[in-house]
Amino acid sequence: MAASRKAAINWEAFARSQAHPLKLRIVDMFGTGEEFSPMMLHTELGDPLGNVSYHVRALLDAGLIELVRTEPRRGAIEHFYRASAALLS
Repeated sequence: MAASRKAAINWEAFARSQAHPLKLRIVDMFGTGEEFSPMMLHTELGDPLGNVSYHVRALLDAGLIELVRTEPRRGAIEHFYRASAALLS
């Protein structure tokens, strides 16, 4: 059996591919250590709520932010997130 070899990963190229300008602005907001909901980010950044929500989900899936609480709002549930240790380390 041949020894397995790991291919060298160009992390800089990978990071650039993931660095959407809106996602970077959202990460910057979370870097303050405060809690934000997608609606709060939408209001603060002025970008469409759907776009903000998409990038928040991507950051959540990547483990860079974590859900801290939910609150009922007009028949819906608002989700609040904060930076995870992985983002702040």
